[in-house]
Amino acid sequence: MEAWKSLLNDDPTEWLLEESNPHVRYFTLRWLLDKPDDDPEVIVTSKMIDQSDPVKKILKQQRPEGYWGSDPRPLHGTKGQLMVLRWLGYRGNGGVERALNYRLDGCIQDDGGFAYEIKDRTVYLPCHGAETLRYMHWFDHHDDPRAKGILDWLLKIQSEQGGWPCVSKKNPHSCFWASAVVLRAFQLLPEDWVTEDVKKARERANEMFLEADLHKHHRSLGKPSPRWFEFGFPMQ
Repeated sequence: MEAWKSLLNDDPTEWLLEESNPHVRYFTLRWLLDKPDDDPEVIVTSKMIDQSDPVKKILKQQRPEGYWGSDPRPLHGTKGQLMVLRWLGYRGNGGVERALNYRLDGCIQDDGGFAYEIKDRTVYLPCHGAETLRYMHWFDHHDDPRAKGILDWLLKIQSEQGGWPCVSKKNPHSCFWASAVVLRAFQLLPEDWVTEDVKKARERANEMFLEADLHKHHRSLGKPSPRWFEFGFPMQ
């Protein structure tokens, strides 16, 4: 991935690798320098992340049940913190297993779908199901059979057009935001999980993105949502 440097006025690699910010250093090693997870520098940097102030502060504030803050709902009480821990490059297990179990126990339905209860309705959420699958692989919990269950459910509900719909709506249609999250989750699947069904689902979704007019799936019809033209924040 050295070619990207030719587009810059100067080489920022040394700055990105400063040990004072192990979070940035970790992603620089992994994504820009293509170092594997078992590389000695990556291992040392991961240990630095485990001991970093932001990670320790987040884990210290976790409730014994597994959620954070005052909202005990399984999705809402774990969503932000798990997301930030991943953004920080945290790969440890401290607190994460409790958070994932709390989330999965409260959101996995009898039919294998991922949902949460709102008033008297069960709302199925392929986007958050895919994000949870992504967390399970990121935090090395893919041996949990519930991870395979989420994947099977996502494959089952993919629309004929190639996207993933909000299946709880009266007139569900493919949601590009949800479909993007599912495709990102597929990126983290172990090789032996990438079956023919997964490959076909990914191909259908890719074709949908290539062929569709994005503005047709945005509330303000007539022009594409500007969010599709923004950089991911802080990362994809």
